[in-house]
Amino acid sequence: MKVLFLAEVSAERVIGGAERVLRQQAIGLVAAGHQVDLLTRAADETVSMEVAIGGAKEWRFPVSRQNEWSFVRSTVQGVMQLFDRLTRKVPYDLAIIHQALSGLGPLYLRRSAAAEWLYVCHSLAHEEYLTRAVAATSPWSKLRCHVNALARRGIEWLVMCRCHRIVVLSEFMRQRVMATHGIAPERIVLIPGAADPGLFRPLGNRRELRRTLGIPEDRTILFTVRNLVPRMGLEMLLDAIASLGKTGHRCLLVIGGEGPLRAHLEAGIRVRQLEQVVRLVGFIPEEQLVAYYQAADLVLMPTAQLEGFGL
Repeated sequence: MKVLFLAEVSAERVIGGAERVLRQQAIGLVAAGHQVDLLTRAADETVSMEVAIGGAKEWRFPVSRQNEWSFVRSTVQGVMQLFDRLTRKVPYDLAIIHQALSGLGPLYLRRSAAAEWLYVCHSLAHEEYLTRAVAATSPWSKLRCHVNALARRGIEWLVMCRCHRIVVLSEFMRQRVMATHGIAPERIVLIPGAADPGLFRPLGNRRELRRTLGIPEDRTILFTVRNLVPRMGLEMLLDAIASLGKTGHRCLLVIGGEGPLRAHLEAGIRVRQLEQVVRLVGFIPEEQLVAYYQAADLVLMPTAQLEGFGL
């Protein structure tokens, strides 16, 4: 089967759940014997526009970030140019859209270029935007935020209405899709997230592993890996650790991930006097991620809102 993914994130570098799901789906289909291409937005002008990922080929298009309109226009144009190039000779058996804007043009203008169309809904586009948008203060910024949210909601509705099936990762997201976009339940397929037990398995002796990672051998290790953004609930996690008092000093909270909240979290750690209790280790490469899970005593999953993966 010939499969095409359309997304606004890259499968090359996993920095969050959206990238992880995209990467694992693509690599998994390759392992099952299918031909897989990915059509994604370039992070910036410095990255390569073509890259191989686990047997799949990722093709990237540049975008303009001058303003919202130029971003939408350049995204649709870039997607269509690459899509026409990839489908010039042979159509795809399956097209899988991971973010609505990336699939809008091909779905409506070149629908016959793929036999089946799926939309993978990680979380509702407008709700995700509102959790990340800077709090509006002026009437103009409030209007701009409102229009942005409405546009994202409308684009996602258009894509969902046109696709054959919508895939969600949790019952929570199934209910949100039905309530927000009016999609019939028989068109929604729930495929829960999963982990590979061949990789994510406990070790009998973690001392050597902890030494390799620079983690104390004599403390209770708490581990979480999250995008450093407000909706992940990391500030509440710091409050919880601080509330443990001296008991908490026997623990070490290791936070993996990167994002715009890092400086704020660093300040919060200092204010709570948790410098010896909390460690921000930044982005954790895929080849090290399993080791951090194996080195931990407990894995924590803080969240403040919109946990579409149902973890």
